[in-house]
Amino acid sequence: MLFRWRRMDEEGRLRAWRLYGWFSGLILCGSCVGAVTWLAWMFRIVNNFKGSVATTEWSQRTQLLGLSIHWLVVFSVTYPVDLLCLSVAKLMILDRMSVFASIPKHWALWGKFVMAVVVAGNVVGLAGNAATAFYLEKGAASYLLASTSYSSNNTKDGQRYFDVSQQRIQYAYTIGSVQSFCEVVVLLLIVFAFVVVGIACARRISLALIGVERAAQYARSHEVSSPLFAQAAAEGRKLRLQVLLTSGFVFASLLLRSVYSTMYAVVNQLQDSGKDFSHCSPVLSQRFCDASCYNVFTLMHRWMTRTPEFQLTIVLISSPLTLLVALYGMSNKIISHREQYAAHPSILAKSKSRGRT
Repeated sequence: MLFRWRRMDEEGRLRAWRLYGWFSGLILCGSCVGAVTWLAWMFRIVNNFKGSVATTEWSQRTQLLGLSIHWLVVFSVTYPVDLLCLSVAKLMILDRMSVFASIPKHWALWGKFVMAVVVAGNVVGLAGNAATAFYLEKGAASYLLASTSYSSNNTKDGQRYFDVSQQRIQYAYTIGSVQSFCEVVVLLLIVFAFVVVGIACARRISLALIGVERAAQYARSHEVSSPLFAQAAAEGRKLRLQVLLTSGFVFASLLLRSVYSTMYAVVNQLQDSGKDFSHCSPVLSQRFCDASCYNVFTLMHRWMTRTPEFQLTIVLISSPLTLLVALYGMSNKIISHREQYAAHPSILAKSKSRGRT
């Protein structure tokens, strides 16, 4: 998209979406950071799985768990950056809808407010995850010390370092809930903005359809027949359905992501994975499935970690798929023409002068 933007002449750039370059840059940045984010999550899951196998030696097991936490540190830092890029890109799509709906200019202040809150929420989430990464790194270091102790047959120190690592990671998860709660606020705000602008667009199209139908009735009453009225009405109904379906899909997908983020934030805040587990099974895979050992939030956290397809399916629907649907739904030819004439009245004047010549 960026190369296509470079090849455009001056008039072509005027006709294009004015935020096309920013949107393309954010998508590129979000895609690159997102690739690193979910690659780190994959390595975190793989090492966590290997470290939970009962037949693995404790020295190797704690080493694998420490490596898993190292990858979780990478994920914790890159995830809010990815979310920031995609959130701002989704709000930019609303700019096209608002211009098409001819939303009053004083509403632009609300648009800036929404954008500022979304950016601020993501920045706060990034700061929270930076603190989370700090304590996760400490937990990973304790895992490696435990591995060294177990390798030296020093089981007592190995167990002590293992307990310390569990406590530090529990505290890190608690801090990590800050980012999840910020994500919920950001997503719900984007959902609200899409609903408001989507309703405004649908209302404008409905009003235009009423005008077309009245014009058609007037033409019929004066015995004037033209296929243009029927064509305009069909195009308007199609556009209204497209806007409503796009807004509905964005609403449903981001609401789904908000529900997941809320659940994940509550789980991180209330889990007790760092508690004393001396009365629990020494086998990790059994211990984290024992309701008499840990509370239900720890069990939920363990299930969410061990079922990666649950989270990734929600992320796939709410991030790249929603962005593609929203961009496609707002890339209608009528919307593009309406936007370019509203933003650059000189284009309309040029087109009229060419028509006269």
